[in-house]
Amino acid sequence: MAEQKRPQSKLKDKVWLKVVAPKLFDNKVIAEIPANEPEKAINRTLYYSINNLTGNPEHYFKFIKLRIRKIEGDKAYTDVEAIEEPLPYLQSLIRKGRSLIEDVFDVETKDNRKVRVKTFLVSDNRLPEPKKKDIRKIVRDMTVNRFSKMNTDEIITDVVEGKYQSEIKNITKNIAVLVYQELRKLEIR
Repeated sequence: MAEQKRPQSKLKDKVWLKVVAPKLFDNKVIAEIPANEPEKAINRTLYYSINNLTGNPEHYFKFIKLRIRKIEGDKAYTDVEAIEEPLPYLQSLIRKGRSLIEDVFDVETKDNRKVRVKTFLVSDNRLPEPKKKDIRKIVRDMTVNRFSKMNTDEIITDVVEGKYQSEIKNITKNIAVLVYQELRKLEIR
């Protein structure tokens, strides 16, 4: 009777790379990923909870999209590509009798990178369209002024720490009471 060869695991042939978070998050090793060749891991994306990076439970529903940019030895270094909140979480914030105010616009940062900002604001009660329009305009102007004077690392820190969201609440409190002011998505291009 002929001997049968056992199938070998494909994982044995692969190299395991340690994924390192950006300098903003203290270059923490956040994951290990397999790759046939280390160069093939470049441009891979992964989603990671900001809660795990910062240790702050308030960031439980915020996720960060990281892209691997360079490989050195067994370490894969990443850059932030986007910060987002999952749609089911945002939909759970909308209730009957409240108004949803959304806006999408681009801002050029101090380091000449484009940032696409998608705001998500929920008011305490129903608002007429002119008030919604005023809030959109005020938030857009404030964001363009604020982000155009910052580089991308400062913007990410500003959003993660909640300074941007509290600024939105402060500038809109004379028009309407906002229950939630979040960024649905912040894309760095």
